[in-house]
Amino acid sequence: MKKIIIQSLTLIIIASNANAKSLLSPEISSNLLILNHSDYISKDHQKIKKFNSYFFAKSDTKFKFNNNMQLNTNIEFFPDAQFYSNIEQQYQPYHNIANNNREFNFFNNSLIVEELNFQYSNEDLEFKIGKYNPNFGNLWYKNNRIGIYSSQFSEEYNVREKIGAQISALLENSKITLSSFINDTTLLSKSAINKRGRADDDKSIPGNANFLSSYMIDIEGQNFLNINNLFYNIAYRSSSADANGNKTEKGYLISSQYIYNLTENTTIKPLFEIALIDNLHGYNKSDALYKTFAIQAKYSSWTTSITLNQKDIEINNDNNKLKTNTDIIQFSLGYQINKNFAIDFTRARIDENKYKYNILGANIIFDKKF
Repeated sequence: MKKIIIQSLTLIIIASNANAKSLLSPEISSNLLILNHSDYISKDHQKIKKFNSYFFAKSDTKFKFNNNMQLNTNIEFFPDAQFYSNIEQQYQPYHNIANNNREFNFFNNSLIVEELNFQYSNEDLEFKIGKYNPNFGNLWYKNNRIGIYSSQFSEEYNVREKIGAQISALLENSKITLSSFINDTTLLSKSAINKRGRADDDKSIPGNANFLSSYMIDIEGQNFLNINNLFYNIAYRSSSADANGNKTEKGYLISSQYIYNLTENTTIKPLFEIALIDNLHGYNKSDALYKTFAIQAKYSSWTTSITLNQKDIEINNDNNKLKTNTDIIQFSLGYQINKNFAIDFTRARIDENKYKYNILGANIIFDKKF
């Protein structure tokens, strides 16, 4: 693996014709996103704390050496006590809204290197090698603003923190990407401040098998069927396991959104995203189905949306049997305070197995490019 990375990086350097001056003084750009989430559960069903708050921060920095070559870094600061970010043998939801760690404790956060890779690109292709996020779907973006729980919901089936290579063909109105990877179980999988620990390298965990045995194909584009502002994304992923008779976990995704310009400063955007996971966590006859349907309207600085998130999970394993269903209905209203600040309020109705509860919450978002 180490030899492959070194050889590939050598080819990138040669191909880009980078001179010594550009390597020593790269052009630096960054996107900083800081999010404060707060919510209140109106009905306590498990003696949990009703109030919850946390900070999430992400610094996406690029060191551009010339028109073709750059170094990408993505540093994240997130509440590790509430979010399960490392893949484990047993299923854990990425975020259980009504968990027992609901509180505000700044020092419960972890600092991680989510991405660290070299990228070579020209007008026809992009190539990455190192640690990167292949990404499965689009609703995990924190600034989608279709309910304050939609990004958390989508992160559960997203593909993050992998080591490998990725190549993309850049077409006129579309992008085709092939990713080959293995789970990051190196020292980079550990965290600072609140230490989440190194990722488990057990071969029975999907994505931990031999290098190049896990991959993803992703196709995204716009103006589908010559319809302006119609966006789409289709993806397939395969994560191999290599122990204890575990199966290859397979994922299928389709999503689309259409932006209708009602007036000069008014838009309506219906969207959906559906992800199906077979052999969840490598278990035979175990699967998960995630569905999100939403409609968002924007007028000037105002944004409102109605969102339905649905999750159905069934795991059939001798040591881990589980069947769970979650429905989240979100009604949201947001305001763009200025170019960098926005605030969103959400009232959510959550039906989780036999428990039902209401939540009032808000996200304050700071998003700035440097």
